[in-house]
Amino acid sequence: MECQKYLMVKPAYKFDGKSEVSEIFSVWQIDFLGPFPLSRQGNRYVIVALEALTGYPFAQATGDQTSETVLEFLKKLMSIFGVP
Repeated sequence: MECQKYLMVKPAYKFDGKSEVSEIFSVWQIDFLGPFPLSRQGNRYVIVALEALTGYPFAQATGDQTSETVLEFLKKLMSIFGVP
């Protein structure tokens, strides 16, 4: 009898090659990295946006993880790539 606790089962889901994202710059994935050691500019974090269709990264160093920081980052992102 096999040990059920450590039995590794492959997930049933298989990618069929079709993406739900069909338009470039329409879906972004955003997250923070850090905390890192404090930089000379006072930054501890990096906020990263990844364009879902192409995988294009966009990042910026930040001093905190506040909603105000995210809002400013989104404004910058949209001024460059447009509103999703």
